[in-house]
Amino acid sequence: MYSYTHTRLNVVLWTLAVEVQFYLILPALGPVFRRWPIQTYLAMAGAGLASIHLWTAPMADTTLYVNRLPNMLVVYANGMLAAHLYVCLAKLRKRRLLVAVIATAVCLTAAWSVFRLVADQSHVSGYDNVRLGQLERRFALSGCGAAFLLGGSLSFGPLRALMSNRVTRFLAGISFNFYIWHQWLAVQLKNWRVPPYAAPANPNMAGELPWQRDYTLVCFAAAFALAVLVTYLVEKPCARWIDKMRVRHLASGGDR
Repeated sequence: MYSYTHTRLNVVLWTLAVEVQFYLILPALGPVFRRWPIQTYLAMAGAGLASIHLWTAPMADTTLYVNRLPNMLVVYANGMLAAHLYVCLAKLRKRRLLVAVIATAVCLTAAWSVFRLVADQSHVSGYDNVRLGQLERRFALSGCGAAFLLGGSLSFGPLRALMSNRVTRFLAGISFNFYIWHQWLAVQLKNWRVPPYAAPANPNMAGELPWQRDYTLVCFAAAFALAVLVTYLVEKPCARWIDKMRVRHLASGGDR
């Protein structure tokens, strides 16, 4: 019960639990989605919305339930549908211009919608209301995010180049490690008094504005550096080793 709100582990790792649970059902869900994509999407989205609005939202305390897998089904459903639509639309070579026009409009509209949703959520105060706001906006936010990626992937060349280039691919490659380590590292930097602060404790609540600015910059820079190191010194070498082991296994007849 307390592993979510009082864990001694890196607090952002709660997302891994949800992802692993989804990966357990994906082998059975994937073939069904490929055969009946629209029906499966509607079933997943319907189940997720029902879980959000009929089960979780009415609870007096949603702390331990707001981020459980049933409430995340809408996110996975939107992502799977976007991937399916991309494959279908990318094959329309003869209508490439029309697809690009519509996709560009969809991408820009989705970007504006994401901004509006985030802006609305930023005005919500109180832990309970923040969680309810996340629940209420989850389907729309994930849908707009999926539409942004789908539209951007099929848009005109300049917009695609803006979204897919060496810089964005590099940032995408280290983004997950940045996410995993940023919160833990931020806590440690404050405990280590890096940068130093005058308050006895919790300088973020003491109004030390110069420290807050410097601390924010240090947190971003340190998390970025650590993400690069973990990605290129741990993740990528391990991935290459696993690929070699897989190829060796297949070469030795392990696929029979």
